[in-house]
Amino acid sequence: MFKRRDFLKTGMLATGGLYLGVHFSCNKKSVVQLTPGNLHHFNAYLSIDTNGMVQISNPVPEIGQGVKTALPMLVAEELEVDWEKISVVQADAGAQFGGNDQRAAGSNSVRLYWHPMRMAGATARELMIMAAAQQWGIPKDKCYAYEGFIHNQDDQRSLGYGTLVEKAALLEVPEKVELKTSDFKLIGKSAGNPDIKKILNGSVLFGQDVRIPNMRYASMEKNEVYGAMVKTFDASDALAVAGVEKVFKVTFHGEIERPFCREGIAVVG
Repeated sequence: MFKRRDFLKTGMLATGGLYLGVHFSCNKKSVVQLTPGNLHHFNAYLSIDTNGMVQISNPVPEIGQGVKTALPMLVAEELEVDWEKISVVQADAGAQFGGNDQRAAGSNSVRLYWHPMRMAGATARELMIMAAAQQWGIPKDKCYAYEGFIHNQDDQRSLGYGTLVEKAALLEVPEKVELKTSDFKLIGKSAGNPDIKKILNGSVLFGQDVRIPNMRYASMEKNEVYGAMVKTFDASDALAVAGVEKVFKVTFHGEIERPFCREGIAVVG
């Protein structure tokens, strides 16, 4: 169970909608290309539009480790939403993610975002339940979420997230939110890469495809011996190569704890 103040640490509510922090992928079916019909932001991770489409922002770089699938699954698990109504976008770096590390390193992504992203989905789900209960004039414990709809236990009426999103956006974030403890429907299951079509047709954007004004390229050679330091180096030959602008020593600061923490020489051009 998470409290309201803990949720707010993961992202502030935005005017006109719920703004929840999450990034998502889909299963083996095609990923939806979201065309928002009045998109409401639930927090840094999650947006839902009036058509019931869900957009999840992935806070960690996808470099082949599968976080663009794994992290959105955490949101979807708690949100109780249909995979076919999910769109995934890559988030920019920002403080809106509550200070969580946005690096892709050390196999930490799922561990770091296990609670924030599940909480984002669970909070949105709870707000949808509250909105439906108000509309029907019944206690919220008479409602449950399933595949993007809130259902009435007494008469099996249902309301879609798209229908409820504007009302839910006006509600106060609940003090406490229940997270699942078992009976996961998505977590632990296989799901496809949301970028698979773009990868196959060559349109996906990789880091090496990025170009910015006055961009330079750098190559770093590290000492091959663990813990070894650079004593001296001669940059004259490298600087004689056309296009090379600078050669300098890269010094590691702090205790050397891992093999990749080694000094080296960087060439920039």
